[in-house]
Amino acid sequence: MQASNGNFYSTSYNGGTDDAGTVYSMSPSAVVTIVYHFDSTHGGWGYAPLVQDAKGYLYGTEAQGGTLGGVVFKITNCGKLTVLHNFLHQDFNDGWLSAAGLVLATDGNLYSSTFRGNPNE
Repeated sequence: MQASNGNFYSTSYNGGTDDAGTVYSMSPSAVVTIVYHFDSTHGGWGYAPLVQDAKGYLYGTEAQGGTLGGVVFKITNCGKLTVLHNFLHQDFNDGWLSAAGLVLATDGNLYSSTFRGNPNE
């Protein structure tokens, strides 16, 4: 996605210092910069797109890591990451494997879905 600063931002599934993926930016002139290295504690192995809010924060999901079921995160374009939610692999009511991207709705909330998780699983 192209952010308000003109750079493009995305995530990688693998790579980075712990091979758990990265958030990276690419300038319009194709200069790539790693913004954040996932370490599994704060998420990892994601492949969903990012979204940006009006304040410039980027939001995304990682399919694994955190408490094993994936995370929803917020990150600045300078690399300060905050985990907003840990999906609990053992708590099927919470969902896990957050592989889908987020939608920033007009009500200001973020919406998405998980690949797995329901009370009947």
